[in-house]
Amino acid sequence: MGRIACHWREAFERRGLDFVHICPSVTAPCLHKSLWAFNAWEATKPRLSEAALVLAHEPVSGIFTHRFAATAAFSHGIEARGALLRVEEPPSGNRLKQFLTKPLWTLRRRIGIRGLRTARLALLSSNEDAAYLRDILGRQGPIFVFRNGCDPVSRRDDPSDQQCGRRVLFFGSWLRRKGCDVLVEAAQKLDEMGIHLHWTLAGTGKDEVEVLRDWPERLREKVRVVPLVSRDEEGSLYAKNGLFVLPSRFEGQPLTLLQAMAYGCCCVTSRCCGQKDVVNDRVNGLLVTPGSVTELVGALRELWTNASLRNELAAKAADSMRDRSWRQVSDELAEQVLAVCA
Repeated sequence: MGRIACHWREAFERRGLDFVHICPSVTAPCLHKSLWAFNAWEATKPRLSEAALVLAHEPVSGIFTHRFAATAAFSHGIEARGALLRVEEPPSGNRLKQFLTKPLWTLRRRIGIRGLRTARLALLSSNEDAAYLRDILGRQGPIFVFRNGCDPVSRRDDPSDQQCGRRVLFFGSWLRRKGCDVLVEAAQKLDEMGIHLHWTLAGTGKDEVEVLRDWPERLREKVRVVPLVSRDEEGSLYAKNGLFVLPSRFEGQPLTLLQAMAYGCCCVTSRCCGQKDVVNDRVNGLLVTPGSVTELVGALRELWTNASLRNELAAKAADSMRDRSWRQVSDELAEQVLAVCA
């Protein structure tokens, strides 16, 4: 169970409800993960007579909504919208396998669309997704844009430390969707300008050799790769880096951005998805156009040269996260779901 779902479970349990989590490890083996929705239904069906409601993740939601009325469908970034934005990774591996399984992934997206359109309540992670679901996919029912939370923070390094403005943290999978190609190109241009930053790439999901292959040789000594990060290690990463960069092309509502803001990092992120619901440009961070190397270079250059702006944005970022405890945001969601569905 992911971090968000764990906090949701606690919120429902505080209201006296049992929370049963159905995941692939408790269902029958599946021929392809895009078909798991059908296994999820078979595993859940015997329990429905006692269920007050079902929270169905987008890829399985369409199997449940027309069979169980009290279903809320949730998404952490509508998959059909991501596909429309063409943020898939470049093809790699077995091309024949990719060709043969493409209809299965299309089916998965169709199941998700049906669920989000017809569920009693749609739970979404950004206002962009809400507009897409309402205006493009034609949902008529209620939509709730939920907030994600952040963990309590310990004392971070002094933000006035000049080195904070030279240390940049990217925390996410090393994928084109996350803007890794934009990040590398921006780093090269900054270095050519004489702006020598130190980059920490955390939670990449790829080892150091594979990640550094995307970087020019002259910059590799300034890059630290941390493929996997435990919960205990996260705090030190945020505390030691004054700048946080997430140039994603498509997201839900990224937890790493929220946590970086809570730690008082000065954040630069893309003007899309859940990021622009959280970051108010030039108030508690900087927003850049997705995919724009020029804007990302300009933002980082300004923060490198303007310590007062950097410190002001960092302080306001931390202030804006003070009402985002996991208990508070999870209780908001639980109350909304119970009011509409139960």
